[in-house]
Amino acid sequence: MTIGQRRGLNLKTPAEDGKPRYVVNVDRDSGDVFVGSPELLDVYRIIGIDPIWAGPPLTAAPQEVLAQVRAHAEPVRAVAFVQDSNMHVSLIEPVRGLAPGQAVVIYQDTRVIGSATIVATDRVNPENYVFSDPVPVGG
Repeated sequence: MTIGQRRGLNLKTPAEDGKPRYVVNVDRDSGDVFVGSPELLDVYRIIGIDPIWAGPPLTAAPQEVLAQVRAHAEPVRAVAFVQDSNMHVSLIEPVRGLAPGQAVVIYQDTRVIGSATIVATDRVNPENYVFSDPVPVGG
């Protein structure tokens, strides 16, 4: 099972609200799979490695930018900076379903500033979210 997966869950009990559920966490050690609403997949922060700069690189000072994470998606407003040679991007508007290995491209207006490979993401308040009991999935 992977984060964001919906197919193949074979859930026996529907959600209380009747809406679809998605894999929102997987405990690799125990194999427990946690499911929840799609909103729990919203990504607010991105860390990118090996940035490539199209001009002067970003610094440690946060800068307002536009961030694009899919080739044909509209860029979203963000704040970006560099820390420990990594690109840190805080999205003003969340993006759903990002995963490590994808690319993030940042722009100043229509000019490309740089890009990086996503190595980590933070979803909706991960520090405060308490996962309920794992849900048995079949398949």
